Amino acid sequence: MIGFQNLIGISGVRRKPAVMNSEDSCGTLTWLPVSNFSARCRYIILKKGLNIKIEEPINGMKSPEHLAISPLGQVPCFQMDNGDSMIESMAIMDYLVDRYSDVPPRFLPATPELRAKARMICQVHDLHCGINQGAMYRAMTSPEDREAGLEKIRKGLDVIELYCEASPFMVGDDLSIADVAVFASSAFYVFMLPRFFGWDFRDGRPKLAKWFVYMRQ
Repeated sequence: MIGFQNLIGISGVRRKPAVMNSEDSCGTLTWLPVSNFSARCRYIILKKGLNIKIEEPINGMKSPEHLAISPLGQVPCFQMDNGDSMIESMAIMDYLVDRYSDVPPRFLPATPELRAKARMICQVHDLHCGINQGAMYRAMTSPEDREAGLEKIRKGLDVIELYCEASPFMVGDDLSIADVAVFASSAFYVFMLPRFFGWDFRDGRPKLAKWFVYMRQ
């Protein structure tokens, strides 16, 4: 995935100059380049310039070492320096945004209404697009099952288009968790959908198309 992440600039996000001294290390993110859910957490860390280690699972995701910090054997996983760990990308994103809210960019819109809208877009994406993304690349029991999964992705994207403000970000003037969640997954949409299924996630969605151009800058 790292190759087609380059198409949108996800893999090329550079770490902002560190805002903390090296002795202020604040944990480790375990990720894989093929994981869009990992990529969203990595994006926040790099954009904020946090002194957080980013590494791949030790001896694989099903190894005893990884299962000790990620009981489901998945990525991403975030381990704090005190030994506590957390799983699930939205929980990790929420933690990073809350814990380092004083470090720009904040990734949180200015008002409760906009913050709720950003969280809503994240959930729409994850519960309708993200949960069905396997339809783009996994073996399926039938063509009908694959098409059903792709249709759910289409509907999720249509709802995101409805709520996207593209002014220039998803929910206004500032980068938010909504932008990160959708942008990290757009590598799949840009690479897989036109090549294998003949449609582009931006077709018929002018606000998402405008937003995507801005996010790639």
